[in-house]
Amino acid sequence: MNALAVLPPADYSDHTMYTSLEPCLLCTAALTHSHVGSVRFAAADPLWGGLHRLPEINDHVALRWTTRIGPLGGPVETLAGLLPLATIMERNPDHRAIVSFQRDAAWLVDLARQLVCTGLLGDLRQMPLADGLDRLWDRLSNAQTV
Repeated sequence: MNALAVLPPADYSDHTMYTSLEPCLLCTAALTHSHVGSVRFAAADPLWGGLHRLPEINDHVALRWTTRIGPLGGPVETLAGLLPLATIMERNPDHRAIVSFQRDAAWLVDLARQLVCTGLLGDLRQMPLADGLDRLWDRLSNAQTV
C-alpha cells in the first residue's frame, strides 16, 4: 500500500510489483486503481482466497485487473507465509487468518506455532536477516509448500 500510495498518477501497465503475500482486498483495490500491470507474490494468503475471481463479477475491476503471478514456491514462499502468520498467532491465537491457514496449510500453522512457543520468533526479531535465515533455512527447506 505504501509503495502504491507514493506513485504519481501515470500508466504503470508495464511495471511489476513484488510482495511477500498475495494481495488482500485493500491491496487489490489499490492495485486496480494504480494501473500496475502485474504483481508477483511469494506466498498465497488463504484469508483472501477467491479475490482472483473479482474480474468475473465486476466490469470495472476486469478492465483494470493486475495480473497475479505466484506463489513462488520453495523456502522463500514458506518464509513469506510463515512470518506474518507467526506474528498474528503471537498477538491473537484465535485470529481468522489462522483458521484459514489451518484449513489450507496446517503444516505452516504448526511451524508458526513452533516459532511462537519456543521463543524463536522473538529471537529472530533481534537478528540480522542473514543470521535469521541461517537459523530457519533447514526448517524452510524441509517444509511442505502451500
